[in-house]
Amino acid sequence: LKNRNIQLAAMDVSSVYLCDYDENSEESIVRAEWINPAAKDQTSDIGAIYKISDYPRVLRALKIQQPLATYYSEEISETKVEFDSVTKHGIRSNLIIPLIVHNHVTGFLELWETRSNRKFSEENIRLCQTIATDAATAIERARLFETERKQRRLAEAIQEAAAIVNSSLELDVVL
Repeated sequence: LKNRNIQLAAMDVSSVYLCDYDENSEESIVRAEWINPAAKDQTSDIGAIYKISDYPRVLRALKIQQPLATYYSEEISETKVEFDSVTKHGIRSNLIIPLIVHNHVTGFLELWETRSNRKFSEENIRLCQTIATDAATAIERARLFETERKQRRLAEAIQEAAAIVNSSLELDVVL
């Protein structure tokens, strides 16, 4: 993913966020970010939790599983929370790219532009979709690896307990 980060940086946006998404709670957590050194706001958002229903455009992109570019003005914000966020961070344009694994949205990439009303080209969007696919695959592999590691530890603990039980018929030793 390091090479993909370089490609995202080369797009010269203000910032990029990698967020997970829980469809049941409709919450998202910022897991990674890149902030352009030239961006006015250098505040980290890692670990921040957002209720996605407060951000209708993000939710729409996740529901339709398609990229969505937004060019903000005061009248375009659909909720007060969204308006406050756009105003606070000075977002003028953004691009949401869903992370999809086996037809299931697991998160999204969000690119912000605060310096101008940027139109994201089809080439930009395709590059971001490729990066999102790579990220979703890497995250899923890490999740599967962690699940397998936990299952292996559990199996080893059960095997160890069974060996202790089988090694002695004395009740005090077993308990």
